[in-house]
Amino acid sequence: MKLSLGLGLFYSNILSTGNKPPVVNGYQADRVLIGGGGFILGVRNHPQEAGLSYIFTDVGGAYKLNSSTNKWDAITNFPYFDASPGQQYGVEDLALDPSNPNVVYLCSGKYSTQGVKGDFLKSTNKGATWSKLGLNVYFGGNNADRHTGSMVQVSPHDSNHIIVATRHEGIWLTFNGGLSSNDWISSNLIPCTPYVQKSSWNISRAIRSVHIDKLDQNIVYAALSDQPYTLYNGTSITPYSTANAGLYKSTDKGLNWSKVDNQPAGLTKINRIAQSSNGTIWITHTTGFCKLNTNGTFTNYTNTTLGIGSTGFGAIAVSPFDPLEVTVMTYGNYAKTRIFRTLNAGSTWSEITYTYQTMPWSTPSANAHYLTTNVPDCSYNNHIASNKPDELYFTSFFGVYKTTNSRATTAYFELPIEHVEELVTLGLFCPPASNTRSIPSLISANADIGAFVHGNGFDQYPSLHVDDYFLTLSQHSNRANYPRDIAFCMQQPQHMVLSGTRNFSPYGNILLVSSDAGSTWTPTASLPPGISTSTSGIDGTPQAPRIAYSATTPGVFLVSRTNGEPCLTVNNGNTFITSASDDKPGGDPYTQFSWKFTLAADKVNGNKFYYIKDYQLWLATWNGSTTSPSYTWQLINPSTGLSSSHTYQGILTAPNQTGHLWIYSSSTSTNSPKLAKSVDGGYTFTSITGFDKVILAAIGKGSGAEGDADYTVYAFGSRSNVWGVYQSVDLGNNWNLLDTGDLNIANDPNCMAASLQTFGEVFIGSNGSGIYWITPKQSELQGILLREDGDYLLREDSSYILQEDFTNNPVSNLLREDSYSLLREDNSLLLRQDNIN
Repeated sequence: MKLSLGLGLFYSNILSTGNKPPVVNGYQADRVLIGGGGFILGVRNHPQEAGLSYIFTDVGGAYKLNSSTNKWDAITNFPYFDASPGQQYGVEDLALDPSNPNVVYLCSGKYSTQGVKGDFLKSTNKGATWSKLGLNVYFGGNNADRHTGSMVQVSPHDSNHIIVATRHEGIWLTFNGGLSSNDWISSNLIPCTPYVQKSSWNISRAIRSVHIDKLDQNIVYAALSDQPYTLYNGTSITPYSTANAGLYKSTDKGLNWSKVDNQPAGLTKINRIAQSSNGTIWITHTTGFCKLNTNGTFTNYTNTTLGIGSTGFGAIAVSPFDPLEVTVMTYGNYAKTRIFRTLNAGSTWSEITYTYQTMPWSTPSANAHYLTTNVPDCSYNNHIASNKPDELYFTSFFGVYKTTNSRATTAYFELPIEHVEELVTLGLFCPPASNTRSIPSLISANADIGAFVHGNGFDQYPSLHVDDYFLTLSQHSNRANYPRDIAFCMQQPQHMVLSGTRNFSPYGNILLVSSDAGSTWTPTASLPPGISTSTSGIDGTPQAPRIAYSATTPGVFLVSRTNGEPCLTVNNGNTFITSASDDKPGGDPYTQFSWKFTLAADKVNGNKFYYIKDYQLWLATWNGSTTSPSYTWQLINPSTGLSSSHTYQGILTAPNQTGHLWIYSSSTSTNSPKLAKSVDGGYTFTSITGFDKVILAAIGKGSGAEGDADYTVYAFGSRSNVWGVYQSVDLGNNWNLLDTGDLNIANDPNCMAASLQTFGEVFIGSNGSGIYWITPKQSELQGILLREDGDYLLREDSSYILQEDFTNNPVSNLLREDSYSLLREDNSLLLRQDNIN
């Protein structure tokens, strides 16, 4: 007899201590495997320990290479902080103590524009734990100019001498390790233009790099910038005037500074500084690169020197094996990065011809977009004793690359990115199963790189990358690299629609439809009135809309707009109609990075759609006709449960139950619901008590156990001041906290979805750490789904195996039933399974 896979999950495995919410400990947490997907700003290799490598990212924290698995381990698994969610996952810079392989420093802060100070952190155990030092400044790992650096230097002459450059607060230094705020000194540097807090995401770095001389402990270099940025009100700000910007030098360890004489053009916008062991300083900038010779003169290099078109240069590295060998890389366009090397200190240069491993979700083609592009940093293997002079690393907008044969006729760069998950997830969507075909249980929408169809499980790479699908067809303009919403037909879930925007030329909004469960996609013939196909950029108006798909009829869906009611199509987007109702809702003004899910279809009645606008709930009813279609709006005024004092984040509808609605809000007000339910189509709502705050909510498959609801509700929020993922199997009457082990669900959770195919499986999209995946642990049992119904342990068909008082008499003796196995409460095996046919 062939039996289904058992979960091995006892509901009796619930722990309770003090005021802490009940914890279900039969769960495990990981991250969905995708690979890369974000800007890796730098790579650091330690000179004293072989294989000790780190990378750091703009929004996804930092990683250390696990030399035994050759995979990356996250070293910034910080907990969730409601006051500044995800802020600590932006890394402005990471620095190693060249004299101590155990010591790592981190500039933690995603944005210097949100009014939240960053943290300057130190680890003495290679990133296993962190302590906060006394420097209190702003960091902006995801602000403009993040490709430049370094921003932190630990002196190779004295580990207690540390210099930190900031975006708009000058240069700070310490001579005793910087444990307290009194240990830090603000250097005597020309002040930059005053910065207006919360004024611009694109704030440039006033100081783009610092460097402590390798030979002289007193000498430090700094790069001051005249790169302008624009405030939200249109005012242009220049950190330093062109006359004051450029390369500066200190001869007293960073206390006082003077501008270096006779600088070549371009040094007002320096990208990187490196130094040979013979003392020569190498500098890249936005129009070329140069070297500062030990006699104080400059030698300048441009694209003309190398015989290539106009370009800037970014990453630069000097070989630790030979001071005459330097590698430099182009920067400033989205083409494949070009790599040049000199073996004679710049007298001649040769280009390194190379191939590279493609992203695991990208199909190699002539139109490939996910290239080795925008490379900010590179490094040799600095561990001289390893004797690997041909080993070279560089980071890019999508991953980290490594070659062991850089001197070959054609070098090959592999892509070691396993366990590096840096996606910013815009939405997660879980279709139901189908009796007629395979349906992926998750589709994800992600900033910059588009949507993924996860049809191979979640510990395997995605089965399809939608952007790449169009690239291989040479249909560049059909890409939606900023997807916003995906909806599907509940009864025939192979029918789907995706909305998104392009933040590349041609800019604009797009709707894509699929009739084969996301294997292929086609643009709709039209868009709703007022939604432009040529909006200028992702911050234009209108934005990619929200969608609600009829539960019963393929090709029928409602699409929200910025300046008007949502519109209806009954022919898969060929045409759209508006309602004839006099009283109708307004538009959806939210931008691409708003996490409001305000439009939903009833998952049973294919004619009903719900739309929440501020605190008002609207019902749209389609007449059911595809030949003479129309729809009407009705404003539903709930008698209880909704507050007019704030905006709700989202609305959810339930499978199997028409008219079951859930709304959630991130409000902390004591007189407004954080989570509320309706079982009558929204006419009355009941507030769910016990939550301090709810950020996200989702509805998934029911447990199937007798007495449980037809569906399961999940919320990411706080109860009794304990943050986490909560689960209710009884319509919100009781809640359990799911055990996520050592993995913190943090980094500004953006979106949430629960599987409609597998009970207990839930996903949370983050703002830079990919997709968190929480699922029941799998036992060794294949055949019996273990559940508890009061005092009974049941088979999957609800017939009972035994009666047991789990509260006072936990399972402890050998239990056999039909030669299958049962587990103890701690999941240790009581009886090995046998004779399964």
